[in-house]
Amino acid sequence: MVLVLCNRSTCGAPCFIRWTCNPDPDHPLREFVEPWILPDGTADQSKSGAIRFFAMLDGRRVWGDTRQEVAEASGRPDDEIYEFSYVPALVEHNQILLDADPHYVGKLAMLGPVIERQHRYGDWNAKPVLRGLLKDLLTRVVDKPLATIVARARFYDMAHTEPHPGTPDPDYTAGARMELDTAGNIYLAGLVVCRKEGPGVLELMLGTAALDGPMVAQGFWVDPSAGKSWAGVVEEKLRRAPRGGPVTSYPCGNRLNQKIDHANPVAEHLRQGKLFILAGPWLEVVYAEAGGQSRTMLDLIRGHVGSFPSEKAGDKDDIVDAMSGAFRLVGEARVVVGSPRETAAAAQQIARERLRGGQRSDYGGRR
Repeated sequence: MVLVLCNRSTCGAPCFIRWTCNPDPDHPLREFVEPWILPDGTADQSKSGAIRFFAMLDGRRVWGDTRQEVAEASGRPDDEIYEFSYVPALVEHNQILLDADPHYVGKLAMLGPVIERQHRYGDWNAKPVLRGLLKDLLTRVVDKPLATIVARARFYDMAHTEPHPGTPDPDYTAGARMELDTAGNIYLAGLVVCRKEGPGVLELMLGTAALDGPMVAQGFWVDPSAGKSWAGVVEEKLRRAPRGGPVTSYPCGNRLNQKIDHANPVAEHLRQGKLFILAGPWLEVVYAEAGGQSRTMLDLIRGHVGSFPSEKAGDKDDIVDAMSGAFRLVGEARVVVGSPRETAAAAQQIARERLRGGQRSDYGGRR
């Protein structure tokens, strides 16, 4: 909040900030205006200009309808309690604009229903429907790479719950393998999944790393607010895997907009015609669990990719999350692919570089 930092004066005049905006449900400002918003997303005009108060406590805002209420809840002195007010306005409130451009309302309608809801009616719930963001991937299947493969990576979105009566349809642990060629094309070239507790997840990851070999970089998402200790265990085990490749982890978030942010580069690569599924027997591998439905990897990909992004209960995005991480990692992986002799030499060189000078030992092969 640079504006807050600079909002000061030595002349004795009171300092305040006033700004205008159009509704955006994912913007941090939504927290401020929430008390004014009706269930349909529009603002309650009867509360226009009402004043609320807030103070900061442990990095979060404590809100209240009175200064005293906030002081008691936060323990902050009076000069550290701030006021906020929201004055919602519609296009009809700007008659000068309408007189100058009588066709303005019609122009908003031409920009689509989301923009019209936001700019015309002040709807803070309206947002683009991105369902099927990656669905075209299913039409882009190739039998072999279009150019020489130069890097490979597998990346996991981890979950730790088995199906049980209380949670019959938990999330999947998904490990997507992607490969990069000299022309910049990227291929989804493999997938492993499971729905198990932590030890079962770790067994899958270690076994797959051994099969992938030292020339496939391994990675996984880490939730910054939870699971760090478990992530440390997984990372250490992967690094010590006898035939595993280099290990990387990235911080992630569980909110849908964060997942979309991670998936957008994948979708852009798809839009440019540079993302493919590499056909092979792996697509017909059947995943089955006790009492559950048997599905091939292709069926699982179709379900996860076809519904993403979605907030609908039952829709899964674990494979998409794994693909997003693999897409990022394969572009950063310092693992080259060549002849067996070149591959072995490259692995040794990577190990030497990453162990030199006390640097972090993130080469997972034998030392």
